[in-house]
Amino acid sequence: MMREAVEDTVLNLPNPVGEDGFTPLPVQKGTFVVLDVVGMQYNARYFEDPEEFRPSRWYETDSESEGFSAFSLGPRACIGRKFATVEATAFLTMLLRDWEITPIFQAGETPEMWRSRVLSEPVLGLTLGIR
Repeated sequence: MMREAVEDTVLNLPNPVGEDGFTPLPVQKGTFVVLDVVGMQYNARYFEDPEEFRPSRWYETDSESEGFSAFSLGPRACIGRKFATVEATAFLTMLLRDWEITPIFQAGETPEMWRSRVLSEPVLGLTLGIR
């Protein structure tokens, strides 16, 4: 997400976890500010053990919190958010209803080894099969 500052301003950035207060960051007019949405998902301020794959962390996350920003926040949030979440749910429901999804193991690989490989590789190849 990228925005251009329309006037000189100061952003008050929260200090790292464990440190109180804020650090001021001056931003000059015309400066482009980029919000690292993916980086936020790995921020310990919002998620305990952010490097661990744990989809259940989203169960209790308020959809209006800074930790959940897939559709942006506030008055400029995506108007298609509800449609997108319903569409994704319907797609996954139909996929799981009509197809069997199974892991593709490498020779001699156990389910635990597959999980470790899939969740740690920076570039992922085909790891699931569909029947």
